[in-house]
Amino acid sequence: MNLGQSVAKQNKLQPVIKLKQRREQQAGRRLQETNLDRQRHHQLIKQLQDYRDGYLQKMEGVLKQGVAVNQLGDYRAMLAELDEALTKERAALQWAENDWQQAHEVWQVARSQVEALSGLSKQYARDGRLAAETLEQDQQEDIHRNQSR
Repeated sequence: MNLGQSVAKQNKLQPVIKLKQRREQQAGRRLQETNLDRQRHHQLIKQLQDYRDGYLQKMEGVLKQGVAVNQLGDYRAMLAELDEALTKERAALQWAENDWQQAHEVWQVARSQVEALSGLSKQYARDGRLAAETLEQDQQEDIHRNQSR
């Protein structure tokens, strides 16, 4: 490959690299968003579980002291609501985990494309430098040959 071809290929590649870099950045932002969503669901589950555990301890303490039947029903109803909220939040977390996994795969593909194209661009640059060095060497040899005659 000669110098002109290397430079031309490298120049043609630059807009593609920039496009792929923008797509990688977009994929990275999406990955961050999905990760924040996952963290939010994890936090909410922990808060709900902590609240449920505290509520259950409170109920057990009240039961030891004696409690009216309707009050016991209220405690059980509240625990059932908390259990339902935890179930729903765990399902939401699973959706968030799936979203994150998909976003991660998209980002990985975008990242590998940028790396591959950047590597190709560097190879073209190396080829161009080599072609330039070879051309310069050939010119120097021609000058020496012409001076020797």
